Amino acid sequence: MKSRRWALTALVLGVLVVGVQSAAAGSGPTKDNDTHVQLLAINDFHGNLEPPSGSSGRVTVAPGSTGTVNAGGAEYLSTHVKMLRERNP
Repeated sequence: MKSRRWALTALVLGVLVVGVQSAAAGSGPTKDNDTHVQLLAINDFHGNLEPPSGSSGRVTVAPGSTGTVNAGGAEYLSTHVKMLRERNP
């Protein structure tokens, strides 16, 4: 009878220890210690404040798509940079 009581006591204590450790490990919000950086750069922008004319001022909507939209110039660049900043402030 005594050995059974000891076995039960050991089992209960083991469960309590595991439960307390699990609760302590899961408490509080986890913090991401990484710093996520997004670098945005342009090159050779001078002289292109207005979008180019003709087909060189259009880009495809999506890969494999035949649809195009006007692109280029300061306004297009500003809109695109703003969108990228909103995605990753």
